[in-house]
Amino acid sequence: MSSSLLSGLSKQEIQAKIDRVPWYHEYDFPGGFRAKSSTPDTADHRALWGFLHEQLDKVDFKGKRVLEIGSWDGYWSFEAEKRGAARVLSTDDLSQNWSAGEGIQIARELLGSKIEVRQDVSVYSLKETLASEGPFDIIIYLGVYYHLFDPYYAFTQIRHLCGPDTIVLIDGPEGPALPEGTACLNFANHAIEFLPSKGALEQLVEAAYLTIEHRAEFNTDKNQPADTDPVGRKWRLKQAALALFGSREKIRQHAKQIEPYTFFARRVFFHAKGFQGASRLHAYKPPFGLECYDDRFNGQTPITP
Repeated sequence: MSSSLLSGLSKQEIQAKIDRVPWYHEYDFPGGFRAKSSTPDTADHRALWGFLHEQLDKVDFKGKRVLEIGSWDGYWSFEAEKRGAARVLSTDDLSQNWSAGEGIQIARELLGSKIEVRQDVSVYSLKETLASEGPFDIIIYLGVYYHLFDPYYAFTQIRHLCGPDTIVLIDGPEGPALPEGTACLNFANHAIEFLPSKGALEQLVEAAYLTIEHRAEFNTDKNQPADTDPVGRKWRLKQAALALFGSREKIRQHAKQIEPYTFFARRVFFHAKGFQGASRLHAYKPPFGLECYDDRFNGQTPITP
């Protein structure tokens, strides 16, 4: 091996080095080496990865310039390269990566890959950090937004890297049981810190001057509740009645019925493209430099809806 990571190591030592990395994805490398996922629910993740492979089959990567944001161990960057991309820039922020970014470097060497790797790129500074690199033909943004404290700002940063024909591939969870137009923030839940309803997620994307052209769904939770509207009219009426006549314990027990629905999520996948024009979601000049995509705004003049 020529790389400083694996040079001079025996096959047993190389496999031992692979085994020390907390991988998210699974790899079968040339030479019989294998990386196993460290996630506790690997079977569920395999099903999700299969779904994502099916969605990527609908995208033409041949000869394209590809950016991946939040690439972790690089699985989808290598997949883009395998599918014929001319250039792949694989980015991540090491301060947010519990594997210390070593996996992608090992995988790059074992696969003989030519992808470019940058591990100093925050999703919150894409415009500033990667302005000279773009625009890109395809931006891969899989499994990221729901871990962010400010997912909207991240979408606006992605918009600034889009050319007229850029395709943005977005994947993550949404909460079908949440009241429409709402989102759940729970930063103590490190699996899904931000869970939006369908409408809330679509508004986040649209408000960043991106337009969704294709949508696919994948239910990831085998324990999906049968009732997908737990906070509907009947629930609210009963809670109001308990508040008037019930005990505090009964009120607490009724309120707990929401909990499984709050955390149930289905996976969604979007093809999105940059939008140029009048956004229905912005009656005033939009933030974060987005006014450059909307010729209504030369100042702070409000627009009548």
